[in-house]
Amino acid sequence: SADLVANARTRGAELRARIELIGSPLVTDIQGRGLLLGIGLSQPVAGIVASRALDRGLIINAANESRIRLAPPLIIGDDELHE
Repeated sequence: SADLVANARTRGAELRARIELIGSPLVTDIQGRGLLLGIGLSQPVAGIVASRALDRGLIINAANESRIRLAPPLIIGDDELHE
């Protein structure tokens, strides 16, 4: 529905802004649209990042050695987004 698409667009912008706000030197770029984001890493540690995220209950995909993929649910709420 239109509400779902609008939520994905809004939440995706919030997620991107939060990642940028962290200011990690490991993050080289953020690409994507809505809630589907790819984050470039300056070192080949995507597998380690994904593993540590899983330890904290977050599912992050290592797209390759230096890029992770975030694809949270389209219905994500404030509490989940802030994790």
